Amino acid sequence: MKHAILLILLISGGLLACQNKTTQLQKKSRIDINPVTQWHSLQASGYAGTRPEPGETREMLWAQQTRRGDVAYELIMFYSQYPQQPGKDKLLTLVRQADKRLAPSQRIWLWAMLRLPDALKTETTTAELTSVCQNIAVATPAFGYTQPSNLQLCRRLQLMALRQQGEAGWPELFAAIKGDLDSNRLLDRDVVPLMTTLTSSSSGAPMSKPAIELASLTGERNPQVELMLAGLLLGQPGEDAETSQIEKRLVLLHQQGEKQAAYLLGRLYLEGRRTVADPHKAENWLKQSTELPEASYLLGRLYLSGMLDGELRVQEGINLLVKAAREGYSKADVALADAFLHTPGIKANPVYAWVFASLALEQRPDSRKEQQRLVDLKLDLRQQQQASVLLAQERNSRKFRTAAQLPQLQTQVSQTELVSNF
Repeated sequence: MKHAILLILLISGGLLACQNKTTQLQKKSRIDINPVTQWHSLQASGYAGTRPEPGETREMLWAQQTRRGDVAYELIMFYSQYPQQPGKDKLLTLVRQADKRLAPSQRIWLWAMLRLPDALKTETTTAELTSVCQNIAVATPAFGYTQPSNLQLCRRLQLMALRQQGEAGWPELFAAIKGDLDSNRLLDRDVVPLMTTLTSSSSGAPMSKPAIELASLTGERNPQVELMLAGLLLGQPGEDAETSQIEKRLVLLHQQGEKQAAYLLGRLYLEGRRTVADPHKAENWLKQSTELPEASYLLGRLYLSGMLDGELRVQEGINLLVKAAREGYSKADVALADAFLHTPGIKANPVYAWVFASLALEQRPDSRKEQQRLVDLKLDLRQQQQASVLLAQERNSRKFRTAAQLPQLQTQVSQTELVSNF
């Protein structure tokens, strides 16, 4: 009897060990086949292999989906980044067949409509979307739900549809969102992604006025909403009294530790839309927020502009723009391409201009300006080879996100030339 019990315990222990090992392998497998969203996590875990090509990634994802049916979300993310890869129609068929009455399938459907905007036009109607969102609003608990909630995703979808179809349905949708907030089915922090949906440049002309109306629903309860609102208002002319109030609130938010507030104050004094431009005040505020790539970008542009008493601070300007670009701020790549062609104090360098124009185009493939710039840049064979090497090295540098890991840009600056080694 004792031997039988011992044998059972050994078998149970072995099965448990196998199960744990299998779970670990499955987790690693999920990371390995999901380089779109987990590439940096994979590197952090010690993975030293090369990043799979899109076609290889697609095949791995579909193989996993066929075996286990558990990577639909990863497939959605993949096709949102690589929409020209084959198999997208198969994914949409998979999503279309999902039972939207079940919460997991419903969530996959919502993500697909959000990440694949063309699907929003072809795979659903306004009436269906309204019906789904009404049912979700009723079913969403007033507390304790997972963020982002299905209701937040649904409201974002409705706002996307509004941008595609015009503002005719805005009053009804605004009232519905207000009801969600009043009932705590949406939280104040949910307003930030809703405003972003209305103001992003990826879905046509931004809708700033409705976004400002949404921000009014939370008052001063949420700093992130307030900062977004200030950013929208700074882009518009306004009365002195309103500008003074915005400035006071931003100073207070900065004192509370919000770096974005210092960046917005820098914008206020640099752009001069609402107050007299003051480059020195702009520099002071931007220097306090260079953890943000958008602040590094503006400060870099300022140093290259000559607006600070006619002084060009080329070295600092280029370094700040490179920092912003390597942190994912695509405008910095455009500014760098311009700098190496047109900035006084820097000798024109078509190789560097080509590298940064190429990187800018990778992030914004529809940019006609960068497409035309690459056409206009005539590189000889030696320059083409140099540019290809530099482009590969700069791409590699952008695998990392922390300043300590970034390869340093070594520069030597004179009045007429800037020499840079990536």
